Amino acid sequence: MSPLRRAVESVHLATLGLWLGILIATGAAAALVFPAMKALDPALPAYAAFDRPHWTLAAGHVAERYFRASDVAQVALAGIAWLTLPIAAAVFGLRRGLPIVRIGLVGALSVSLAWQLLSLRPRMDLHLSAYRAAAIAGESELAEEERAAFAALHPAASSVMAINAALVLLAFAAGAFDATRQRRDDDAPEDADEETDQGA
Repeated sequence: MSPLRRAVESVHLATLGLWLGILIATGAAAALVFPAMKALDPALPAYAAFDRPHWTLAAGHVAERYFRASDVAQVALAGIAWLTLPIAAAVFGLRRGLPIVRIGLVGALSVSLAWQLLSLRPRMDLHLSAYRAAAIAGESELAEEERAAFAALHPAASSVMAINAALVLLAFAAGAFDATRQRRDDDAPEDADEETDQGA
């Protein structure tokens, strides 16, 4: 494998590895923040008129920062992943290049991410904003309705995060296997030439 090819593949695999790490870290952060806030049972001055527990509001404000940062990072990483795939295919050709499975996995991952950001997340944000607004106004019943509507979408959000993590892992594994296979294929003719020269 040429140094240029190795560099392109390395960037692609590093991108997928970082993407997987961000998904795992984001899920772990959310799983830790909510139980911790529940145990602390904070009282938030901004929601003084809200007569229900404030820990879900506090945890939500903290977790939201993680998810926003994760969204931005995933969009950037998706761009890099798609940039390196065509470069590898265009520069090095498809004969020993990218199997269709790698493109399919990154494509499926991109579609899943787009649905999450363009369809699911806006609906969740709408209910979350309404929940917070009602809580600030002291409209406890309305706040609870909006919180329940937000919570109803949470399983879908958890599922899509798990699906994305699985797709990233599969894309990384396929890319690593393909890069290793390509290196063996590239090295094989050189070894055969050396043996021929020695025999002569």
